[in-house]
Amino acid sequence: METAPSFSQKIYEMLMHSQYWPHQQMVDFQRSQLSQLLRHARATVPFYQNRLDCVFKSNGEIDWDRWNEIPILKREDLRDNNEQLMASAVPAGHGGVTTHFTSGSTGVPVSVTHTEIQTAASNMAALRYCDWMGLNWENPIANISFTDTIRNGEDHVPFKTGPSWWPAERRGTGVEISKHTPPARVLELLKEYKVEYLSISPSRLGPLLEHNEINSNSIKLQKIMCTGVQMLGSHRALYKNGFGAEIFD
Repeated sequence: METAPSFSQKIYEMLMHSQYWPHQQMVDFQRSQLSQLLRHARATVPFYQNRLDCVFKSNGEIDWDRWNEIPILKREDLRDNNEQLMASAVPAGHGGVTTHFTSGSTGVPVSVTHTEIQTAASNMAALRYCDWMGLNWENPIANISFTDTIRNGEDHVPFKTGPSWWPAERRGTGVEISKHTPPARVLELLKEYKVEYLSISPSRLGPLLEHNEINSNSIKLQKIMCTGVQMLGSHRALYKNGFGAEIFD
């Protein structure tokens, strides 16, 4: 019996299809989504009760020509107005909420609360990005976590790659490695799991490369995916030569 497509699968299929839409169709879709978001924020989020007035006409329609007048949300806004930024209600069908905390590596840590639908959409956008890079999900991948998602004192957790609805033959082995794991241990795990793809913050690559050079560049990778920030141009050749990998931002 064929099962109904999951919500994540529907989002993924829509993203893969919509990336080829004509410009105007894309704009129309984005504005239809943003209209719902703006009205929801204005009605349920205290912080946005008056902050969005500039784009609303007297008849309730949205003036897209004034979009750039909306004040940019800054880190300190999120830090200082966390409760005021929380919606008093979640739209039907958006699922439960989960709160994550930033690492604070570039400033004061802040918390961000996601709905299930937002998390699914973000994950599927990341999956499309992986398709753009030509990742083969049968190949082992490692993710150096930038949040404390690994519990109980473990330094790594294995997982199956790709979404659950994908055919079994397209799903390989992955390992999530704690951000607190020393570089030498990270290299051991990359070797143990025969990792070919590595997702990592560029700031963590330097110590990893140094330990790999000590071991005569014993670890080679196919692709390195930089998360959080782009890799500096002067470093790209260094890491490409050290690990033999293509570099993606």
